[in-house]
Amino acid sequence: MRLFCRSVDVLAILLFLLVWGRRAAGVGVVSEGNEHSSHNNSDGKMRRDKEHQMSPVIFVPGQTGSQLEARLHRTSVSHWWCARSSDWYTIWFSALSLLPGAPVCWADNMRLLYDNVTGSFRAQDGVDFRVPNWGGVSSVDYLSPSPIMRSHTVYFAKLIDALKEHGYKPGERLFGAPYDFRFAAPHAFIDNMRALVERVYEVAGQTRVTLVAHSMGSLNSLVFLRQMTVAWRDKHVARLVAFSPCWGGSIEVLRSFASGYVYGSLRQYVSPKVVHAMQRSLESSYFLLPPPEIWDNSTVLVSTPVRNYTSHDYDAFFRDINWEIGSRIWRKTLGLANVLQPPEVDVHVLYGNGRETDIRYAYSSVDFATDPAAITELQGDGTVPLRSLLAANVWKSLSPDRRFETYEFPDVGHQNLLADEGAIATLVRILGLDGQRRSSINGSRDEAGSGGEGGSGGEG
Repeated sequence: MRLFCRSVDVLAILLFLLVWGRRAAGVGVVSEGNEHSSHNNSDGKMRRDKEHQMSPVIFVPGQTGSQLEARLHRTSVSHWWCARSSDWYTIWFSALSLLPGAPVCWADNMRLLYDNVTGSFRAQDGVDFRVPNWGGVSSVDYLSPSPIMRSHTVYFAKLIDALKEHGYKPGERLFGAPYDFRFAAPHAFIDNMRALVERVYEVAGQTRVTLVAHSMGSLNSLVFLRQMTVAWRDKHVARLVAFSPCWGGSIEVLRSFASGYVYGSLRQYVSPKVVHAMQRSLESSYFLLPPPEIWDNSTVLVSTPVRNYTSHDYDAFFRDINWEIGSRIWRKTLGLANVLQPPEVDVHVLYGNGRETDIRYAYSSVDFATDPAAITELQGDGTVPLRSLLAANVWKSLSPDRRFETYEFPDVGHQNLLADEGAIATLVRILGLDGQRRSSINGSRDEAGSGGEGGSGGEG
């Protein structure tokens, strides 16, 4: 969800710059070749029987969860040292963006332009974007395609490896749905997603598909599913498994709108002021604003010495931060997800809890010129508050004929949940995979995670 990856290690960046100091024109792609194994005929038959029942998985990433590539042919740039032209290169995520002077160029290239007449967004003039490997997992396993950075930019990789241990193969039962995360549920994503689900359904022998989504990917999956007919969903989709879903938005985006936000140690490389304009320009950030139907008008999200702002005060908030166009953009995305309307498929929600999570920002001046004091509570996953993580619990009563389960994992962070052994084991169980778990998921806290089916978080 954050505009920068939590897991980037400073030493790894330095090593990367020393060893990998020159950017190649091409982008490395993780091979997704078939695995080979030696089984006798009996084992082969048993495996084929098992595979016939295995629901294929499509991974749907969250904000910043997809690798992005860009190509420059700009007539003007924000600073003289920024490149005007380039071949295709990785713009997200590359540690080269953290080099001195590079963040301002990167942020300007990532910015979106909003057309106030048409109400649409587009990329900067002279900047082309593409998402590599649609349908594959090599754009969502790690945030960076560089081998040097892989261990520090792990995304869905641990989940993918665990499912491989149970016989899943990329291109056969493992797929990815990467997208340009700067946009909110873009129409191209919806159309491509439908085609991908239908193709995967056929490739897997007309076996219904499981969507495994993270963070904002859960919202995009919700928008997608609700645009399909009930008959189509019943035929093609087995379930939605949502990791760390931001059903009720994120408080952090308010800070990014007001003053810019850079997480933790990355501040030594990037100033919030450098990325502020870019963060305001992203349609997906408005998609993540805490919605009024989840956050009541008594819950203060931002405060200054002269007033408080709740989810019912966004017009005043955007006016006071001198970004009145934000009100129009917010209204454009308002209700797009509508979390109070269930998707009419089985849903499993996995979430961390007990981490210090921002719930309000207190600014010391009315001009929002300085960093705010963050008011936190130990209810959430460090990024998304518990109220947001559990906002979809109403689906259980609204859609009683569909299965709805929640699984809580104490003291597990927003992105760390994707590599948590208990969460991995829970996904394996949700998919109904039998057999002894192997090395990739050995040592889990228990078979279904700390909440698990039938445990304290079994039904939330």
